Amino acid sequence: MARRSLYEHFGGKDGLIEAVIRRAAEQDIAWYEEALAGADEPRARLLGLFDRLDDLVSDADFRGCRYFATDLALTDPEHPAHAETRSFRRRLRALLAREVTALGHDDPDRAAEQLHLLIEGTLVMGSTRGDQHPARAARDLAETLLA
Repeated sequence: MARRSLYEHFGGKDGLIEAVIRRAAEQDIAWYEEALAGADEPRARLLGLFDRLDDLVSDADFRGCRYFATDLALTDPEHPAHAETRSFRRRLRALLAREVTALGHDDPDRAAEQLHLLIEGTLVMGSTRGDQHPARAARDLAETLLA
């Protein structure tokens, strides 16, 4: 892309990065929604999500969590991409809270936070552990959390 076009459409490199993260977030939220739609009841939907994550991180082309990588790479806390990564995480947490609330959990916000931690850990570990399956271990922990 020519520099002039970049500035006309995105205001510069930072705007382009922000737009890429925003578009990826839409696609990723749709992926999570689809993964959660794989069963009829909330517990099975949430556990099935970890099965889908296992498929994702086991793929040879998986390179880790784009939101984590963005936050690490862009050291300026005011970079507009950080607002997009925070927005994505809020939206994902809301999806998890919706499912945990439907499950009738005593503390759905806390449970959603814990499930989110398991997901983030799976994505980070999945990018570094080769042929191991962190999503399977995370699923086991999720079962305990949801019991």
